[in-house]
Parts: sequence; structure tokens; C-alpha cells
Amino acid sequence: MAEVLRSRGALLVLLVLILLALFFSWRMTNAFRGDMQAGDAANRLAIGLRQTSDDLTRMARLHAVTGDPVYREYFDEILAIRNGEAPRPEQYFEIPYWDIVLSTGERPTAFGEPVSLRDLLAEVNLTDAEVAQLFESEDQSNALTLLENEVMDQVAAHRAAAAGAYTLEGEAVANMLRLHEAEYHAAKERIMRPQVAFAELTHERITEAGHALVAEVVQNTVLQAVSLALALLLGVGVLLAYRK
Repeated sequence: MAEVLRSRGALLVLLVLILLALFFSWRMTNAFRGDMQAGDAANRLAIGLRQTSDDLTRMARLHAVTGDPVYREYFDEILAIRNGEAPRPEQYFEIPYWDIVLSTGERPTAFGEPVSLRDLLAEVNLTDAEVAQLFESEDQSNALTLLENEVMDQVAAHRAAAAGAYTLEGEAVANMLRLHEAEYHAAKERIMRPQVAFAELTHERITEAGHALVAEVVQNTVLQAVSLALALLLGVGVLLAYRK
């Protein structure tokens, strides 16, 4: 009888080990899934940040070429949305929002509540180093708007001097070319370089998490297999002991 009780106790311990192994596998899998989801969300925001920078460039260039004040209005709105100072359109980073606006003059989605890009980033599970890279990218984009606003101010001055008319000639051409010169391209590169660093950091973190998950799964699988084999052996021993 004592032997049967000891066998039962050992069997119970092995069953507990199997359950613990299953629990840790489940926890690791969920943690990795969370890292993947956070990475996807962060990548969408990073792509959105790059898109806002390109949208600002496009509006400033269109304004400098045509003199049409609507493009400066769009420029200011893009910046205000990013800063959380204007309502954020729904699916703003999921659709080619400003392409549709430029083509049709219509807003493709309804407006939501104002929320800044930085507040959106705070909702994503990122490391401090990853967040710092995206903040640096946004800071560089904000710095470039100083030049873009200088150019657009000159456009406004040309329009005022010509009683509202605007022709792309003389000083207006030189002003427009400031948005195409090496200085401008270098500024754009300073915006994009932190995004490259951000992509490298997130890839490294998710890759490491994947390797850790694989190692944990292998370890838990071996533990489960050994525990199950021992449990079966003990079960057979218990049955034999009962028959005696």
C-alpha cells in the first residue's frame, strides 16, 4: 500500500511538471505574440511618420509651384494633425488620405478626436531606444518645416506684391528650387536615418524574442515528453501494484 501511495505522489508531481511546462509555453507564446503586435503597430506609426513628412514636402512644393494657398492650408493641417492640434481623420495612416484629397477635394473618412503621434507611440510597447529614434525623426521633420515655411512665406509675399497673381518666374523660381536643392535632400535624409535605426532595433528585439521562444518551446517539449513517459511508467507500476 505504501508503494502505491508513493507511486501516486510521484505521478502527481509529474503531472504538475507537465502542467507547468504547458503554462510556461503558453506564457512565452503570448509574450511573443504581444511583441509582434506591438511591432506591427509601431511600424505602422513609423510609416505614418514618414508619410506625413513626404506629405508636408509635397504640399510645400505644390504651393511654391502654383502659389495656390490651399496647399499651405493642407500643409498646416497635416502638421496640426500630427501634433494633436487638429482632429485626426479615421484610418489616417491606413489609406492614401492626402492623395484622395488632392485628387477629389473630398475627405475620404470622418474625423476622430485629436491625438498626437507621440501619444499614439506611448500606447505601443516599445523600448526607450526605439521611441527615441522616432522622436528624433519627428524632431528633424519639424526642423525642416522652418525652411518650408520660409519658402511659403516668400510665395505669399510674391502674391501680395502682384495683387494676388502668381507666376513662376524670377525670384519665385529660385524660391521654389530651395525645396529641391542638396540642403533640402540632406534634411530629408536626417528625417529618415532615425527610422532606419528604429527598424533595425525592432527587428533585433523581435528576432531575439523569437529565438528565446524557440529555445523555451524546445525545453518545455523535452520536459513534457520526459514527464509524460515517466508518468506512463508510474501509471503502469501503480496498476501492477494494485493487481498484487
